[in-house]
Amino acid sequence: MRFEDVAEEVSRLIQNIAAHNIEVFEGSATPLELGFLAEKVQEATLVREIGFNAGMSACAMLAANPNLELISYDLGQWDVARISEDYLCRRFSDRLQVIWGDTRQTLKRSLIPVDMTFVDGGHDRETALSDIRLTAPTSRFVMVDDIQIDSVADAVEDAIRLKYIEPLQTYADRDAQVPRSWLWAKGGAA
Repeated sequence: MRFEDVAEEVSRLIQNIAAHNIEVFEGSATPLELGFLAEKVQEATLVREIGFNAGMSACAMLAANPNLELISYDLGQWDVARISEDYLCRRFSDRLQVIWGDTRQTLKRSLIPVDMTFVDGGHDRETALSDIRLTAPTSRFVMVDDIQIDSVADAVEDAIRLKYIEPLQTYADRDAQVPRSWLWAKGGAA
C-alpha cells in the first residue's frame, strides 16, 4: 500500500461528491489522519466505523487494504452520506456495508468481533461514551477521533476510568487547517 494510492482514491471520492453539488457540512479527515488509518488497517480483515459521513475515512481504509471488510454506522442525516455510500459500494464492491440509524440502537443488534473500531460519531459526551462502551468489548483496537473536543475527551476519560479501553497513544495533527487529535487504544477482544 502506498499512501499516494490512498490519497488518489480519496481525491476521486471528493470529486464524485463535488460532481453532485453536495455540500459537506461536517466531518473530514486530515492527510495525516488518513495515513494513520491506512497504516492501522494493513493487517485487519474486519473494521467497524462509527460515523461514515462523507466516507473519506472509509475510502482510505478500503483503499489501503484490498482484503478489508468495513461495517460503517451513520445517522444518514446528510445527503453526502448516501452519495458517498453509493460511490464506495460501486468502487469497492461488497467490502462495505453501511448501517443507517442511531448507534445507541443499531449497534446493539450487530456487534461481532472486529480487528478495530474507529469511533467518529456523535461528539456529545453521552453518545461518544455509548459508542465506545458498546464497541470496545468486541474490538481488538479502538481509535477515537476528535479528542480535541472537550465532550469527546471527557467521554474518553470516562471510558478509560471504566476500563472499556486501555490507552496506548495519543496523536495530533496540529498543522492541519483545523487541528485534530485522536486516541489509539486497546479494546476488550483478544
